[in-house]
Order: sequence, then C-alpha cells, then structure tokens
Amino acid sequence: MESNGPKSSDTAATARAPARVWLCDLTYTQQTISSDVMPAAVGCIATYAKRMLGDRIEVRVFKFPEKLAAALEQSPPPDILGFSNYIWNCNLSSAFARLVKAKFPRTVTVMGGPNYPTEPEEQAAFLRNRPMFDFYIVKEGEAAFARLAEALIDVGFDAGAIGTDLPSVHRILADGTFHAAKTVDRITDLAEIPSPYLDGLLDEYFDGTMLPIIQTNRGCPFRCTFCVEGESYYSRVSKTRSTKIDEEIVYISKRMAALRDAGRARSDLHIADSNFGMYKEDLDTCRTIAEMQKDFGYPTYISVATGKNHKERVLEAAKLINGALRLSGSVQSLDPQVLRNIDRGNIDEKKILDLALAASEVGANSYSEIILALPGDTLAAHLRTIEAIVEADFNTVALYQLMLLPGTELASRESIKKWQMQTKYRVLPRCFGYFDVLGEKIDVAEIEEICVANSSLTFDDYLSCRRMHLVINLFLNDGVFKEVLRLINALGLSKYQWLRRIWGYEGDAAFAAFVRAFLDETVGELWDEPGALAAFVQNREVLKRYIDGGLGANLIFKYKTLGYIENVGTLARVASTTLQAYLEESGCDPRAVEFGLELIEFARMRMSNIFVDQEAEPQGRFAYDVVRFAADTSPRDVAAYTLPVPTSLAFTLTRDQRKILEEFAAIYGTGVMGLSRTLSKVYVRRLFRNPTTLEVAGLELLGRQEAIVGQAGLTGLNEFS
Repeated sequence: MESNGPKSSDTAATARAPARVWLCDLTYTQQTISSDVMPAAVGCIATYAKRMLGDRIEVRVFKFPEKLAAALEQSPPPDILGFSNYIWNCNLSSAFARLVKAKFPRTVTVMGGPNYPTEPEEQAAFLRNRPMFDFYIVKEGEAAFARLAEALIDVGFDAGAIGTDLPSVHRILADGTFHAAKTVDRITDLAEIPSPYLDGLLDEYFDGTMLPIIQTNRGCPFRCTFCVEGESYYSRVSKTRSTKIDEEIVYISKRMAALRDAGRARSDLHIADSNFGMYKEDLDTCRTIAEMQKDFGYPTYISVATGKNHKERVLEAAKLINGALRLSGSVQSLDPQVLRNIDRGNIDEKKILDLALAASEVGANSYSEIILALPGDTLAAHLRTIEAIVEADFNTVALYQLMLLPGTELASRESIKKWQMQTKYRVLPRCFGYFDVLGEKIDVAEIEEICVANSSLTFDDYLSCRRMHLVINLFLNDGVFKEVLRLINALGLSKYQWLRRIWGYEGDAAFAAFVRAFLDETVGELWDEPGALAAFVQNREVLKRYIDGGLGANLIFKYKTLGYIENVGTLARVASTTLQAYLEESGCDPRAVEFGLELIEFARMRMSNIFVDQEAEPQGRFAYDVVRFAADTSPRDVAAYTLPVPTSLAFTLTRDQRKILEEFAAIYGTGVMGLSRTLSKVYVRRLFRNPTTLEVAGLELLGRQEAIVGQAGLTGLNEFS
C-alpha cells in the first residue's frame, strides 16, 4: 500500500541548503495567554515532515506572536511559513501572513486547520478573502503538508509551478479559479507520527505557563452537525500504540514535576481525544498516568472530553487516575426533535444521565454540556433540558451559545437558511491584541458568528435562557450551594424549582441590577455585520479597552467572578429569600427552613474573601451541625443535626489553598479577567474556606476529608462526596 508521505528523492535538490520551514500555532498573549496549550498539533506536522524529508528541511515551531516577530527581524525569512487556523487565531494568522507576504514575497505561505468552510463556494470565498496564503491544507495535515513541502523544494519554492494533483491542497490558481484537490487518506496508526515531545521540539514550552496536550486517538463515531468531527471523514477512530503514549506521559510528567519543584508549577494535562475512556486502550493510558501521579504527583487534573457511550469503562478510567478528570455527560439538548435535527441519534442519552449518579457513587466529579439555540430549540425545551440535568445531579452544567463554526454542517449558509437562524457577531473572549512587526503595526481580533434566534426560538427567549445560564453558574455550578441542594433533595423537593424561583426573582434591587448589567452586556456585545465589527477593533485604543476587560469578556465567567468578589452577600440574600419561600410553600417543618438558612450562611462564609482580603476570616454561630451535614454522604433527618448548644465557627484558607491561588495568579493575574480565567479552570469549591470550631478542638473528620480533597485535583473527587 502506498504511503501517505512524499516519496524520497535523489535529485540535485538534496544537495541544497535545508529549506527553512516555520510552523506557527499563534495565540493572543496580552490579556492572558488565550490558547495556553503547547503547540503539539503543528509539532506533529513538523516531526512528520522531518521524518519524510530528513535533512532537506529545518523546522522551527512558534506559539507566541512576539517571538515570531523577533525571529522575522533577526533571521533570514523562511522558505515556507505555515499557520494553524482555529476559531481563536484565524485573523491573527492572516495578519502575520499578510505582512510577511508583503515584506518577503518569495516566502510561500500555507494555512491549515479545522476553521474552514465545508461548501466549495464558501471555501473559494474564504481563500479569495485571504490572498496572502498560497495554499490551504484541508483535513488531516501531516502527510499533505510533507508532500507540499517536498514539491515546493523541488521547484525552488515557486508556488505557481506546483501541479494540481497534490491531495488535500486548496488554492486560487493564477487564472483566478478555485482548485480543490482530492482529500488525502487519513493516517490509520498515529504512531507513524513522531512525537514532538520525545523529539525535544516542544521543550521550550515547558515554562510553567503552558499546558501539555497529548492525543491518544483521532476521530469520532458520532455525527453531531455542530462539530467539525461530525463529518464522515472523521468517523473512523485512528489510535496510537501505547508505547508512544506511555513515553510521552512519562516525558511530560518528569518535566512538569521539575517545574513544580522550581516553583513554576501547573498541575494539569490536556488530552485532545473526543471520547476518552470509551476504548479499552484508554485504561492502559490511565494506568500509566496513575503511575506518574504516584511517582511525580502529576497530573492532579486532566482536561478531556470523556466518552459519550460505554459508561462503565469511563467510570473505571476515572477511578484509575484518582478522580483527576471530570466525567462529561454532554447532552446538548434532550428534546427529541432537536436531537433529530442535529443528527445525534446514535448517542444513548439515558446512559449519559445515569453517568452523574454513577460518578457520585465512585466519588468523581461530573459535568454536562447544553447548547442554546440549536435547530428546533425553544425556551421550554431548553429549560426542560436544564431541569433534567440539574435533577440528575451533575456537579456542573456548562451552558453554551451556538457558535457557527466553519467546517461544521450547521455553519453552512444552507443550514442557516433552512433553520431560519438569526445570527450576530462578537469578538471572541481573550482573542485580541496588537503587535509591532518589521516596522508595521498589527491590530487584530477574532470574530465569531453565533445564533441568537431561529424559527422556533425568539431573541427575547434567548435572553431569558441566558438569564437562567447566569443563575445556574452562580447558584449550582462548582457546588457553591451544594449543602442547600442536598437538603432540598433530602426533603423530596426539586432542586431545579428552587433555581427557577431565583431565575424569576425580582425582589432584591442589588441582584436585579446585577442581572440587568449582565443582560445589557449580552446584548451590547452583539453586532449585525462582521465588517463593521472588524473595522471597530482595528484600532489600538479600542483593543486596549478589550485587553483591560472593558469589552469582550466571557460574560458568564466575568459575572461569576464579580459575584464571588463583590456580591457574595447579595447572592446569599437571594438564596435565603427564595429558599425560605420555597420550603414554607412546600409545607416543610420550620426546623428544615431554619437549617436551610444556616446552610446558606455556611456557604456564604466559606466562599467569602477567597480572591481578595484573604486575611479577613469570617466567623459565625450555628445552631445546627452544618459541618457534619456537609460531610455526611447520606444525610439524615434534620433533627439529627440539631446541636445541644450553638457552635461558633471560623473559616480559614489552608496553606495548599493559598498555594493554588498563588499558582493561578501567576499564570492569569489577579484582575477580574484573570480571575475569570481561573474560575473557568478550577473547581471553585476546592478553594472554599475550611470551618474550624472556636470553642473546642476537634472536627478531625472534616480536616481529614479536606486533606483528601486537597490531593484530589482541581476538578476531581467531590469535597465531602
């Protein structure tokens, strides 16, 4: 069978100096490092090309725009300059390519990545709007780029002399026509791609700020129309032999442990698989990770999308690595018509819902994802899905807006017309900046298209759903009011109905103003025309407003941060008022009402002064044993928690908690935008203050459990499980 790679050549070209090949996976850096994963994807393209072409090329990999700018000024220009294309860096890549092409016309520019339309007409328009690129590589990039690089070397980097038979290469020809070659076959064994980690290509990115990322398999058997991997091209899952994965994990763990020992730590790992834990080989990966946890204390948290099916295997994976990953039970919607509309019929939704209960039984954290404004969605359908996920006991409900991602079926103009989508444009959070390169200015931001209404969902309904999203993030996610929700459940009542009361509550002026500010910003960030928004952001003073946080924030996490910094008292007050009304109207015993209000006060003190004024330690007096209730895995009757004498508690931060906060502050900063990024990464409950009695020595049980939680990972084992 013919190899996907280029054929070796014994031509005189091999005697030439190696071709200078630079591959760039750029990210914005000025507010925070926007995409803080190591550039392993372009690293794989680099190592594969090096394997195929040997000494005919020398390769450099770039992540930070500032370093690319310095290299362009200090080194001869590259012969081939390649850029990744994701939703978070398309315009940044294009801006650098435009400048390089103007300064160094002989440099061949190549782009590739999933952020590319699926329809030929739209592909042609994409390339015509970006004449700074000579070629675009579609789908899987390693073999296609290596073949293109070989062909360019053979013709002396004359882009116009390249034939039209190179697979997976799209371009605009000299006569102005769009040409799309056939797509290259996928690599079936990912072990064919040399590891950029083991080759040392990514060593410079072990700097204490960047996140290691590995991929054990590629592809997804599911056909979701909102996802790039929903295309049939990706339906077959390609895997990597365990030896390569094991060696990468060991290599990464040793270096991350050394960084931690040098005081430059981060303790997480990203696995790029779409369904981790669903395949038997994933258990071998987990066993290797468990060995590294034992030997090096790394990783404590793994960011990954776990498998949509094979729940038992996914649970076993979670147990093997000591709760270091959150189990994802992502439904997107539970409305049957919506699921048919997005071609999600081969996923067992019942098993996804069962995952939350099973995760709780093994002490693992769990989350589910829901997307607003999918085709056929309605206000009622969206709220019913949220209700089902809340009652299923997922720890976190991740609520997203429908981004129309190029490369997905749902983003095609045909789909937008079919579902009567009303779309708006906004700047992607954290994806903006300005750079000085070769004496020129680059002022740029990324713009995304989102659906805010369709044939079944009005814009007003969209805003009502966004209001509920804020409530879920403030009062449910990360276990902020976990004890309250546990009490509601123990009383045989609906957790969702309490949250729905908060959703409709208008009786607190401060809370109403807080919600109104969120909704006003939600509307204010939306633009009708992408061109007008692009013109607005191509201004350095405007970009500074984005970088300072005045514009372009992730609004859910911005207001979640503001809630925990400036409005803890307001949140507790609203929680108390709505809970009391709900329990009293439900005919609950007055003691249950009193207990519920004490649990809210307990939560308020635990979440107070975590990010600011850390030395101000709250104190409170409690008539019920709230600490024991928080620790009990199977709560008893309310009367069992009545104390003979009220107890005074102080709430403190441990040394480990302060260390975690310091680590995140070093990576993301301590401003509202930096803290917002921290909240998107950490299981907030792990940072909650620890209660200690002011009257008697004790609470050893709580102390031991807090110590266990401290070892469990950022979003791993649930506190007090």
